[in-house]
Amino acid sequence: MCVPGIDNAITASLDAYTPVQITIAKGLVAGTVNTVIGLALDRMPALRCMLVALAIGAVGHDVSITMWIPGARLVGAARGQAIFALAPFIGSVLSEHPVWMATSSARLVRRWATDAV
Repeated sequence: MCVPGIDNAITASLDAYTPVQITIAKGLVAGTVNTVIGLALDRMPALRCMLVALAIGAVGHDVSITMWIPGARLVGAARGQAIFALAPFIGSVLSEHPVWMATSSARLVRRWATDAV
């Protein structure tokens, strides 16, 4: 699918807005569209379920996108997306060895920050 790639390239090039502003706008649009689709296909969920889903989405998706945008601006959308796509695989490998995970993660972040400068 090329739509996420187009979205990422456009998002990385929006220099006039902060990552938080971009994430809020994308979240409002996507949240509204997904809510309308969900309500069209099923009944209204309980308020508690909606709040839990909102909290999970805000932490799991919005925080990662807010952090991805400056990285994509720095290294480019394509390279940023490649790094972003590898994260789940790296996390699963590192989770097998928690101590190694912490030290390796710190080294990777330090290396990427040093390479970026």
